[in-house]
Amino acid sequence: MVELTYREIDIAAVERAVQSPACGGIVTFVGRVREQSRGRSVQYLEYEASILYKRGVHPKPWTYMSQPLREFWRRYVTLRGYRDGFCGLLLCLLVAYYYGFRVTVRLAQLRHQDKLNK
Repeated sequence: MVELTYREIDIAAVERAVQSPACGGIVTFVGRVREQSRGRSVQYLEYEASILYKRGVHPKPWTYMSQPLREFWRRYVTLRGYRDGFCGLLLCLLVAYYYGFRVTVRLAQLRHQDKLNK
């Protein structure tokens, strides 16, 4: 059972859909994200990039390609995302884009802003 949606997920409906003696088990996880921290809006991309910025990481020109490839390889091959078929491939590509490319771009923007402010 696979469904991509922007709507809120009804956990009880998901559990009912797979409730069968043939199904071995189901594990669900519900995560809650804070909208605000210290009076400011929280975005994970911003948070991840700020951690790298504080560590003094400087993105190199090749990082924009190598980091997404490294992240994809880690998730698809090392963590065996291929076992989930097309959904595993899609998820690994999206996560590689987000963690590998978007965070690197945001980190470069923070570095550029820092140079302009000095």
